[in-house]
Amino acid sequence: MKKILETIKRKWAEYILEIIVIVIGILGAFMLNNWNEAKKQEAIQVQVLRDIKSDLTECRVELEKISKAHQNQIYLFNGLVHNLENVRSYVDTLDIAFGNLPLWGSPYLTITSYNNLKSSKGMDIITNDDLKKKLVALHESMFAYITGDLEKAEWSLSETIVRPMFLKKFEFIEYFKATPLNYNALLSDVEFINILKFTIATRENSLSSVLQALQAVKGVLPEIDTEIKKYAN
Repeated sequence: MKKILETIKRKWAEYILEIIVIVIGILGAFMLNNWNEAKKQEAIQVQVLRDIKSDLTECRVELEKISKAHQNQIYLFNGLVHNLENVRSYVDTLDIAFGNLPLWGSPYLTITSYNNLKSSKGMDIITNDDLKKKLVALHESMFAYITGDLEKAEWSLSETIVRPMFLKKFEFIEYFKATPLNYNALLSDVEFINILKFTIATRENSLSSVLQALQAVKGVLPEIDTEIKKYAN
């Protein structure tokens, strides 16, 4: 025992140095492991953001297309109301407006990457809380409303009111083109004009929501780019 104590006294500095080296090695390995794990998470986040950006770019194109379709129909239908209420004579160019009556633009929004993120890695992989909130609001609120409630309203209007009326009062020529069976009767058809005005109001409501979502998409895309650049280097 005495020999052991004497050895410790003589070599204590050497033992302490060895302990320090071991501790530093353990801490270094731990820090390196954490650094590697952080880099892996950053790489996953960058790929997730790139996938979502790709989907949102497609959504932007789709929303722009649908907004133009809505604006065109609103213009055509307002022209019909003006013609009918002012007792204007029939011209065959009106057939395009009549042919649009039972139709509407349905947006097909690409949200695969967002749904995959929710079901697998979870939203916490995105570290920017403000960006995360905007993406959730965009997908869960705006997109859900457009493809859910608005689409149901348009479908219900078409199937229960517009399409039955259309089949009774118009001769179908081709998609986006139809001619009235009795144009003069439409001039005094209060029910038809009311349906036309209600269709315009429904389309205007859809257009407003589409434009709001489009603005949100255009706003969030640069923010995604900024976040990607932060971690991609």
